[in-house]
Amino acid sequence: PVAAYNLTNTYTALKTDTNADGIGDTLTTCSGDISVTLDANGNANVTWSNLFVCDNDVFGTGYYIDESSYGISFWKEGMTNPVVMNGIVDQNGDGVFTVISGYLYDPYSLIYKRKGMSSHPQIGFDVLNNIYLTYSAVSETSDTNTYSAQYRHIFLTYSGDGGNTWATPTDITSSQTQEGLWPSIAKSNAATIGLVYQRD
Repeated sequence: PVAAYNLTNTYTALKTDTNADGIGDTLTTCSGDISVTLDANGNANVTWSNLFVCDNDVFGTGYYIDESSYGISFWKEGMTNPVVMNGIVDQNGDGVFTVISGYLYDPYSLIYKRKGMSSHPQIGFDVLNNIYLTYSAVSETSDTNTYSAQYRHIFLTYSGDGGNTWATPTDITSSQTQEGLWPSIAKSNAATIGLVYQRD
């Protein structure tokens, strides 16, 4: 928590300064897309996307949202701390996630209500209570030739050990020139996984 972070009671410069060194710290928070799903045992399974914010009084009384934020967090009853997945995937296998030049400074990169590079996670289960998680994220392999902007695709991953470890996410979007957002996965799945999402 940031002490006395209240615009109505102070005219002093506000900073996200958690260690009292006078410099605003970058904090990890939730981007507001929390999803809660009950498993077969009635336990809450919670997921959300991470967002990095900082207020060093550079923009007056505003705070800075780092649009390069990434990571999907998962927590369920019984866990002490959430498990954080990368969220973005090195799809071309070169060891790094490639962002096209200028993407992070393009105002359209923040068009989805100030979310980071991975967002809108949802949870479903199969008959064995394995956990499936779908979300939207910037795709490294999407077509950037026409608009010089990387599209978001729909990714799917799963955990067979109650959410402690997760498989490498799979891009299920059918074309590099399509954008996928706001996935919704079936809460209970049988032999196949059912989900819908908005495509453009």
